[in-house]
Amino acid sequence: MIAVAALQEGVVTRDTMIRVAPRKYLNLTEALAHSNNPFFEELGRRMGFDTVSHYGRLLGLGELAGYQIARSIRADFPPSRRKNGGVARCPALAKEFR
Repeated sequence: MIAVAALQEGVVTRDTMIRVAPRKYLNLTEALAHSNNPFFEELGRRMGFDTVSHYGRLLGLGELAGYQIARSIRADFPPSRRKNGGVARCPALAKEFR
């Protein structure tokens, strides 16, 4: 979802190199192939919470899947920017990545 939003907003192209470690840069294709969280966190920072939230809701995040699955629950979609890092990073996990 972050990749779609960043491409649509012109924040990144498939060739944009983003630093993910002190001496490591990835482009969008490499970041997708390796599911590189720091890459997508940086895109989220560049776009900001409101833009990320807009695209998340546009793509149905936080909604039921609509398959009438027993005991399915609606996912929690953060209503505001999280205090401890990232656009929507879980505060409990934030310590793990510092």
